[in-house]
Amino acid sequence: MSANRALNNDADQAIWKFLDYVHNFLQDIGRQTALSVVAERILKEFMIWTSCRGGFLYVEDQDAAGQYRVLSLATSEADHQPFMPPLLSLSHPIVHQLTHDRDIVDWTVRDDGSLAITRPSSLPMRAHWAIPLISRDRMIAFALLQADHNVHNHPSLPTIWLKIIAQGGANTLTVLMNRESRISLQPSDRRTERLRSLETLASGFAHQIRNPLTSIKTFIQLAPERKDDAAFLQEFSQVVLSDIYRIERLITEILDYSRFLEPQLAEEDVNDIITSCLYLLDSHARSRGIVIEQQLTPDLPTVLLDRQHVKHAFVQVLSNSLDAMNSQGGILRIRTSIGESSPRNVRIDIQDTGRGISPADLEHIFDPFYTTKHTSRDHEGAGLGLFMAHQIIQEHGGTIHVHSEEGIGTTFCITFPAVS
Repeated sequence: MSANRALNNDADQAIWKFLDYVHNFLQDIGRQTALSVVAERILKEFMIWTSCRGGFLYVEDQDAAGQYRVLSLATSEADHQPFMPPLLSLSHPIVHQLTHDRDIVDWTVRDDGSLAITRPSSLPMRAHWAIPLISRDRMIAFALLQADHNVHNHPSLPTIWLKIIAQGGANTLTVLMNRESRISLQPSDRRTERLRSLETLASGFAHQIRNPLTSIKTFIQLAPERKDDAAFLQEFSQVVLSDIYRIERLITEILDYSRFLEPQLAEEDVNDIITSCLYLLDSHARSRGIVIEQQLTPDLPTVLLDRQHVKHAFVQVLSNSLDAMNSQGGILRIRTSIGESSPRNVRIDIQDTGRGISPADLEHIFDPFYTTKHTSRDHEGAGLGLFMAHQIIQEHGGTIHVHSEEGIGTTFCITFPAVS
């Protein structure tokens, strides 16, 4: 009995030691933000537990459906030639087997160069191993390990231990890959989406300038006949000047939008960007009797974004809130916080005490050339500011929503996926 109890105690201690090790491993990769770093960490973990001398980690290639690409390589110095190619398709025997079985397999190379693939119950020495990483019923990655033939006394290892490590690694890779796919579109994809938007803008631009051009044309035609009519010249010249300014604003905003083709992503502090925007708008707000209240949560997680692009989007939203209060004064509140969703996000609320937006206008607030600023020609907008802000925020994997009550005010809620 005592011998059995001792064996049970040893087994319990081994299990608790393993669980503690896995807990630290999951904490470690959970703190990482780079996909390549996490991939290397997972691969090295597999190599430690199997005493393998080298290996590869392949991940789902989001740019080429049905293929897996090498994201991490960790071979020993003695291995000068990779034992697998950098890109594998679903038809490759190992990939096919892993996709079909979704379980750890042992693979060896026969004398004729073909692969022998079997499914083990534990890990003996002198074998190569393929370990799938499954997330949401899909293999998102797999590790190929090359056994170290110089090690002869390594004990068998229960495959369930490796499956636990694989599942933890798969969960972390899924989060990072999803984030990367949202905010790291290929330049050609971004350019295509921008060009599609510009087609819409070009069509809207033609419609928007038709009336201003008509008034300018009419003035030019009538001016020679009524050159002595001072009242006519004064009144019509003001109309023409206002229309010219409108055309200039339209051209400027379209050119601004077309410039943002290649975001330069970096980890940024949203509070710092908000503070910079408010500094630019402070004198404008004070001149209208508007009080700015800031509630910026300290130590926010960083966000991966293009600082200038997102700053431009924030300025558009903030300016819209200031304009909603006209010159009657009011309060502009800006709050930052950590969102409640999982994975974490950074949330920015921009709230004004302006006139609010009617339900009919609210559903079109992010449409190009849609504007509610018609109460004064001096403040009439081109209707591209919020459209541009919406596009920029979406391209960074973020969201923007608006809630409004007429006579009460409007709140814009913006979120970005957090990095750490």
